[in-house]
Amino acid sequence: VSRCVYFSNMASFSYSAPAISDVEAEMEVAALTEEEKDQIEQDLRVGNSIEETDDLRESGIRNLGMELLKIPVDEKIDYLQALLRVPDLVEKETNSLKFLRGHQFDAKKAARCLVDYWTTRKELFGDKCFLPMKIDGAIHDDFETLHIGAIQLLPNDENGRSVMYCQPGLAIPSEVGIYSLLRCAFYLLQVASENTTTQAGGLVGICCMRGYGFKNFDRIHAKKSFRLIRECVPFEL
Repeated sequence: VSRCVYFSNMASFSYSAPAISDVEAEMEVAALTEEEKDQIEQDLRVGNSIEETDDLRESGIRNLGMELLKIPVDEKIDYLQALLRVPDLVEKETNSLKFLRGHQFDAKKAARCLVDYWTTRKELFGDKCFLPMKIDGAIHDDFETLHIGAIQLLPNDENGRSVMYCQPGLAIPSEVGIYSLLRCAFYLLQVASENTTTQAGGLVGICCMRGYGFKNFDRIHAKKSFRLIRECVPFEL
């Protein structure tokens, strides 16, 4: 049974993910087509095709700054507020290199993702978005939702990438709160983004639909979750 890791730079807390038997694993592999196997191998390859050098990092940071200037003020207001109120936190939790690595050093895409990240962070957390993304910080009031285990971080894979496990059947959005679930997802994605291997090589996602039913589905939650994953995190899933 794998053990998940919830916290970064804090006391450890673990939650056991359901085990998959060898027979179930063999049946799943046997059902794959050759094309699907090739795609899986491709997805599991680590790193991007760009060789990271000092010159690339310096030019990337400079170009990202220029792209940020091009974004209209009304579209980056939450990012600007964060820069004014908690500049050290912005640098620590959303430094430029993190977003550049996740977008193959495409400064335009990295700048847009950085702005969208802070817009979403403010939408989900309100003024708590200016607190550190820790259990005793921004996510403090959502500890019970986090403890449900519907979203977890497991130990890194053999290549060092972060692994996120999701079992939506463990949570009922109408009971625990849509935004509480989203905040937990955001927090765990933030923890995963601290992994430099994940920044360049992406996040490994595992989804178990055991126990999932109509009561677990919420259209707004599904829509916002998709946007969070696709637009606001500095790495690929």
